[in-house]
Amino acid sequence: MVDDIPAIALLGPEREPVSPEALAMAAGLGRALAASGCGVIVSGGGPVASAAGRAALENGGRVMAMVDADGPVPELGAEARVVIHPTVFRRLEGVLEHADALIALPGGLTSLAALLQVWAYGDTVDGPYRPMVLVGEAWPAIVKALADAAALDRRTRAMVTFATTADEAVETLRYYVSARS
Repeated sequence: MVDDIPAIALLGPEREPVSPEALAMAAGLGRALAASGCGVIVSGGGPVASAAGRAALENGGRVMAMVDADGPVPELGAEARVVIHPTVFRRLEGVLEHADALIALPGGLTSLAALLQVWAYGDTVDGPYRPMVLVGEAWPAIVKALADAAALDRRTRAMVTFATTADEAVETLRYYVSARS
């Protein structure tokens, strides 16, 4: 939750080169999440976080930026709330504590780490269930390879779903987020 409204975390490449298409997708996700009434949690200070956060703020959304103590802060302005964590692992834990769900763009180790953490949380008795939508054409093959290597069962694999557009990703989460609000 961000300011008592459901919040969706947006994850993507942080230090890797980002294509103009990925930045446009991040901005589209920020706009769509703000329009749906959700808060946006961005992770890290890379261009994806900046693009999504700015788009959400420009469309009246609320934004929380989770950053590392030694990492960059996204360029969002004073309207965004910034939470600083001592390490990348603690930042990811903070994202999972505050987010009602996650959306991940391809690329970057943080997105992969979040996917594995979502599976790990969901596979424990007391772990919080966090639905996760993976946006982009590369994800199905990545998920299959990871799930096969870890011998994940059907229930654990089902914690993630796929989308190809920003609107599709936000619509996929509408049931889960409205159920929590």
